[in-house]
Amino acid sequence: DFVMIGRLRDGAPDQVISVAACENGQLITDLNYDLLGTPCAYVVGREFYCVPRGLQQLFPGDNMLSSAGYESYAGYPLYDSADRPLGLLAVTHRAPLNDIPFVESILKIFSLRVAAALERRMAEQEKRAAEEERRRLSVQLKQAQKMEAIGQLTGGIAHDFNNLLTGVMGYISLAQERAEKLQDAKLDQYLERARSAGRKAGELIQQMLTFSRGEHGVPRVVELQQRLPEFVSLIESSLPASVEVDVQVADMLAPVRIDPVHLEQVLMNLCINARDAMHGRGRLTLSASSL
Repeated sequence: DFVMIGRLRDGAPDQVISVAACENGQLITDLNYDLLGTPCAYVVGREFYCVPRGLQQLFPGDNMLSSAGYESYAGYPLYDSADRPLGLLAVTHRAPLNDIPFVESILKIFSLRVAAALERRMAEQEKRAAEEERRRLSVQLKQAQKMEAIGQLTGGIAHDFNNLLTGVMGYISLAQERAEKLQDAKLDQYLERARSAGRKAGELIQQMLTFSRGEHGVPRVVELQQRLPEFVSLIESSLPASVEVDVQVADMLAPVRIDPVHLEQVLMNLCINARDAMHGRGRLTLSASSL
């Protein structure tokens, strides 16, 4: 009335899952079967086991047996070529079993063929898993090689840009001295903003050089009350005029220890994503508070 080919579940030696199962001519899929308190526990990793009658009385805790009204049981263990347990081949019947030696012989013949097919199937699955792992590692290696090439390119660009920035910062300093002599406060304000942007560009260059060497940035103590408003002046150039930026920083906010360039990169990405989600219109709020 019921036949099942079950294999041991990986990592769960007290449970089998059906490779194939049939009850009253109907296929059953995804059958999980706990061995504890069942006749199958006397089969897996052991030997042929048979209960010719009175199955429910011997195993009252097996709900599947009691609900289906099975009277008899026979099971034969499955082993691989290295004599390791694979699972079992089991049959149950609603009537008593009479010719037990015949039943054992039939199950033994089928169990050898089933074990060979099951071992071959598992070997194919392991082969596919190994091939998938090899492809995954190959992709990771190619990605690492790409990142190494990008790092070398970034380092070269950063060095060239740093040389140009040094000259720009030098001329800004000279222009600030001249603005001070001319007592032109407006020009000095513009130059101070240019100098601040130059310092941020210098920090970004250092971040690029750090990336090209495969190193990590240097965390520093950062006061968010001061850093966030400075960041707003930098991000506003990347936002349309239809986006209003609002900064809310809690009073007595404790400083944080973080790489400031990394912080600005994270904030920049968040703001750009928010701009796109807002379709370029609305209010963008940056807030910082203690947890």
